[in-house]
Amino acid sequence: MRRLALFLTVLAACSVLAAEKCDIGGKLHSLPSPEWMDGTFRKVADIRGNKKFAVLYIWRPDQAALADFPKITLVTEKFRKQVAFAGIAIAGKERIKRFPGALRLGFPINADNKNAIADAVALPAKSPVALVLDSQNTLLWSGATAALPMILQECLDGKFDLKEEIRKNQFTNAVNKAVREQKFAEAYQLLNGEWKKTCDSLELLNAQVLLLTRKLNRADDAFALLHEAQRKNPGKHLFFEAEYRLLGHPAHAKRVPDFFVRVKQNFRDQPGVLMAFAMAEMGRPAESLDLPLVLSLVEMGWRSKGFAKDTSRGLYALEYAKIAHTCGRVDIAAKLADIAVKLLKSDPKRQAGAKRAQSYYRKIQEIAPRFKPVDLKK
Repeated sequence: MRRLALFLTVLAACSVLAAEKCDIGGKLHSLPSPEWMDGTFRKVADIRGNKKFAVLYIWRPDQAALADFPKITLVTEKFRKQVAFAGIAIAGKERIKRFPGALRLGFPINADNKNAIADAVALPAKSPVALVLDSQNTLLWSGATAALPMILQECLDGKFDLKEEIRKNQFTNAVNKAVREQKFAEAYQLLNGEWKKTCDSLELLNAQVLLLTRKLNRADDAFALLHEAQRKNPGKHLFFEAEYRLLGHPAHAKRVPDFFVRVKQNFRDQPGVLMAFAMAEMGRPAESLDLPLVLSLVEMGWRSKGFAKDTSRGLYALEYAKIAHTCGRVDIAAKLADIAVKLLKSDPKRQAGAKRAQSYYRKIQEIAPRFKPVDLKK
């Protein structure tokens, strides 16, 4: 499933969507705030001009916006000739002026100090968020900047399915309503019905697991669902990571051995996945750290045929060296660093990092014999 914004209120309150708000499929002809940074008042039609689509980029002056500005800039540069862009900042003019990068976004900015846009449009919970409108001022889509290029391309290619987007939006609202009213079993049934259509949406899977484990006290059903998802999506590590997060709870410790048996079966030729799980295990507290398990994962990855090129194996060798060093085998770490230096010769920058690791491990080998036992009685 391409996109399904499930803003579940399992852990946090969900705002009630007023009936008069513009939602997917509705019309948005004007913005509630008349304030524009350049002093020029605009309706949505004025923003769009002679282009078929317009994007309204809604943001708050915070760290999330700072991180997102480079993304929206790239989207703007790619689609500027075909799509009109405008920003809606949830802040006053002076705050916007002082915010880094705001006036260099390359499109006009509406100053909405009172967040009036939230009363006019049904918005996702997180910001920044982008809205896409067509030539009739119909709200086609709302979501994160990361998905915006794909949505705009679909719109320009005539492949965007508004009916399906409306259906998904209505489904999302129904789930949110059930959760808001604490009808968790009903919410789960809605999610599960949607999940069964394709069984490939990680977002739907995680939402179901969240409800089953935290609200319905059905952990066994959650694990059964996860195992079904893994069988239907072989080779996709994110479906295993979803289960791994659950296994951190002490109540599920007995399930860990079986989990890693399945990890090895499914990812024997994906060394990057094996290393990722090994490194995650290395982060466990000492009393629960299973070093033989970690080493078995790393060794399986090292022996696998899943390295596309020498660079990949070289980077793996560096990670392997870190684990060997942590386990007290500096000699092995040094040998692995030597291998990494050779394998990374086609990538000078990464090879320089390998050489630093190589030097570090060699120095430890050289210095270690000089240490003498300390007389603890003194």
